[in-house]
Amino acid sequence: MVKKREEILEFVQEREKPEGGFGATPRLPATVEDTYFAVRTLRELSALRENILKRLRAFLKGKPPGPSTQPVVLQRWLWLAAKAGLRPPEGVKDLLAAFLRRIHPHSLKPLVLSALYESARFLKIPVGEDLPKVACTLRPRTLSDLYHLSRVAPELLTQ
Repeated sequence: MVKKREEILEFVQEREKPEGGFGATPRLPATVEDTYFAVRTLRELSALRENILKRLRAFLKGKPPGPSTQPVVLQRWLWLAAKAGLRPPEGVKDLLAAFLRRIHPHSLKPLVLSALYESARFLKIPVGEDLPKVACTLRPRTLSDLYHLSRVAPELLTQ
């Protein structure tokens, strides 16, 4: 087990970039999504250290969410920022609120619905009962769907 842990750590560390963040491979640039999975892995292995968090803060400051940020990336950016001790930049609440006004919840995939819901909760934006109601009307087709829908509407797990 120790050997496997060390192999996983080596795998993740090879993808860390000097400017912060992690890439999918040692040669690709860092992305928010790849960084999210790397940091979650390091956290799971109790290997998330202050030097990594310091570089993570710099990385996130250089890649703030903007109008073209997808909901899943926004949710992962917010999760990373919380772990790194950063506050969301100005305008992120407005960005999410505008997105919530524009979207038609029934057209969303469970992953996106969950990301919007979790981002709104994190930013303390009221979403009312619309998103949980929508989650209850969608039929999960995979375990992943069920997981994401149950994040929005936990009562799905008892139905």
